This record gives sequence, C-alpha cells and structure tokens, in this order.
Amino acid sequence: RDGACYRDRNRIFRVPIHNAPRVSQNFRDTNEPRRQRISSSPRFLYHWWSRHIPPVFPSNLGHPKREVYNENGVKVTAFPVPHGIYGAVGYRLDYGGLSMVFAGDCEPSTITVENSQNVDVLIHEVFNPPQMYVDKLGWTEIQAKIVAWTKHTAPEAAAKVFSQTNPGVAMGFHSLIAPGTPQPILDGIRSGYDGPVVIAQDFTVVNVTPEQIVTRMVEFEPAPFLASDPEYMASKGGAQPDPSVMHGLPEWLEKTTIGIPMIDEFKKELAERGMR
Repeated sequence: RDGACYRDRNRIFRVPIHNAPRVSQNFRDTNEPRRQRISSSPRFLYHWWSRHIPPVFPSNLGHPKREVYNENGVKVTAFPVPHGIYGAVGYRLDYGGLSMVFAGDCEPSTITVENSQNVDVLIHEVFNPPQMYVDKLGWTEIQAKIVAWTKHTAPEAAAKVFSQTNPGVAMGFHSLIAPGTPQPILDGIRSGYDGPVVIAQDFTVVNVTPEQIVTRMVEFEPAPFLASDPEYMASKGGAQPDPSVMHGLPEWLEKTTIGIPMIDEFKKELAERGMR
C-alpha cells in the first residue's frame, strides 16, 4: 500500500509509506526476522503466543485474569472470554509503558472491557453481518446468525467494547475482507463508536510508540475471496445442520456477555427452540 494512518492521541492522520516490505503470499516461507513477522499479522501473533506461552484455560484461572508471563519487563496476562466452546482466552501485553490486548475469538464481554481499559491497541474480533455469509458462502440465515451473533462479535457489539475501553486504536479482525464487505462492518461500528478504528487483515502492521500509533499494510499479493467448497464439505460429511448440538458456556461466563437488542432477541428465540 502507499499510505497508512496514525494517531497522535487526539487525531488520526494518513501518511505515505514508500518502503513497505514485500512478502510472499505464503507468509511462513519468508526470510524476514522473526520480530518483523510477529508484528505483521495478528493471526501470526496468536499462533506465536500459543506456542510460547503456557496454555491457560478459564477453569484453571480461579480469578478473572492470570499472569502467564513476566520477564525482562514484558508481562502477559490471560483472561477468559466467551466463545461458545468453553476454554477461550484473551491476552493483554504490557511492555515499556505501552499496552495491547488481543481478545481472540470471542463474544463481547465485560471481562474483556475490564482488562482493556485505555490500552494503546485493542485487537478485538468484528464479524461480518450474517447476510454476508448467506450471500457469499451459501449459509442458511439461522446458521449465519448463530455463528456471527452467538459465537462471535457483531460490529454493533464491538462498538460497545471499544466505546467502554477508550483504546488508542481499536482494531477489528476475523472478518472476511473482499470488495463490498468492509463498509457494513464500519457502519455497524460507527453506530456506537467514533474513535480511531482499523479493520485488520493478514499483514496489517501496527507500530506503537509513546508518541504515536501507526498502522499500515505490508505489500503482498492478495488471495482470492475464500468461499466454502461444496465438494470438500461433502467429503467431510457436510455442514452440521443441527445448531442444538453446539455446547453452551458456564453460566458465570455467559453472564459477562455484552448484549445488544437484536442479538438478545435472537438468543431468546434460540433458547425457546432448545438451541444455543
């Protein structure tokens, strides 16, 4: 890309970037230093942490959060998040007076809000609206709503998390990015949050200093739009047609979910049908 944006704690600007490194589509095959690779992809960062930080699950926490790493001024704190399947966690990284939260796959939660107050960068998933999955991936409406609204975070719900945490930059991820898909996400976020926000994809870079936060894209060859392969799905027995088999969350974690009216009403309808 030939541009990026940064915030000086009060305003957000766009600045030219002329020396962004070129990387191959297969990110793991590059010869860049590990530090550069880690900083270039939220997805890569997640997998790097999963290999280097001991696994911590909510059942082992005993408290809303737990320190899992603290060496050389680097502190990593883990906290439970609701994600349909019990055991998901988010991470907070503190170093040199700077901070970042990577909430992982999750629904919006008061626990995330508590652990993300005034962080420099809050990376929180923002799922596409359900209709996108119906139109692009051929899902049924109820499948799309269950996944997008009861296992992940809708843009309107992400807006609540961002507005309650006041991050230097709010960064949404876990969205399908293709022509026409970002605007509905941004519209949903802007329904309740007017601060700096970035919709990330693979190879989004965030440079954080005490003076400013810069976001930009590494130059790379984009992949085609990803869609479900009917033959592949059929070879695996097809998509699960019965949403009632999805496991619920423990009550204490379920209660931390931040609701919005349209999703609360949908969850009520599911409960009446014996679904989650």
